[in-house]
Amino acid sequence: MAGKEIPLGPSGETVRANIARLRTSAKFSYAELSRRLEEAGRAIAPLGLRRIESGTRRVDVDDLVALAVVLGVNPNALLMPEVIGTGLHRSVTGAGEIRTITAWHWARGGAGSPAHSSAPVPRLKFPGIRQNAAPTLVLTDRERHRERARYVNERHRAVQEGRLWQITPSGGYPLEGEGQPVSGEELKEDAAEVERLLDLDLTDEDAWSDEYHDPARAYPRDADDHALADLAPITARQQQSEFGERQRENRAALASGRVTRIPPRSRSTNG
Repeated sequence: MAGKEIPLGPSGETVRANIARLRTSAKFSYAELSRRLEEAGRAIAPLGLRRIESGTRRVDVDDLVALAVVLGVNPNALLMPEVIGTGLHRSVTGAGEIRTITAWHWARGGAGSPAHSSAPVPRLKFPGIRQNAAPTLVLTDRERHRERARYVNERHRAVQEGRLWQITPSGGYPLEGEGQPVSGEELKEDAAEVERLLDLDLTDEDAWSDEYHDPARAYPRDADDHALADLAPITARQQQSEFGERQRENRAALASGRVTRIPPRSRSTNG
């Protein structure tokens, strides 16, 4: 008599979904993936691959490693959630529902168990490993708006210093002092663009989706993702104004002999 079939757990579901996603991304048919697995010494018939993706066939350790090799990713890309972020939670077998950034830190050898590890995780850079072997970084609303403010402020400072702000090849910001010297006309055009960006609502996803460069594009979240910050509209110019006001208040407090710390103003619509 056959034993009772054990259903897939949360990590089994993650592996199943990742295999299907990566196979589709690689444009492999079931027959092609099966052929490549046989060449790698771990044969799985096309029907077996269909059953794996549908969740009716389990993946053992040898299957998982061979699939990772053939799909051109590391095993963690199959075992861990596709996305990563401080505001995203997923279930991991044996650990329950945890932050995805914690799960990836633990899987990559970070200290502690999934329940106690929460350090930020850089992308893996491994020879022969495709970029999608690393999770997609998903920022919280606050993190995304902070990155946009940083971008606008960097451009504003560049204009004030007579520099043309540039996007580096890696997509990041130029290092201190970098930037090409520009003509007065170019600087005038860039200054007008910066003035527009200073008044662009950092929380307006539709407006930022139309921008040539959004340093922190929104990523679709699952319906069951934990609710993130509910933030009121705010522009980089308003942030600069409020920061300047707090500095003046602090200086006045110090000058009067009152040593105090003025707390930052909350922009949450929840009060």
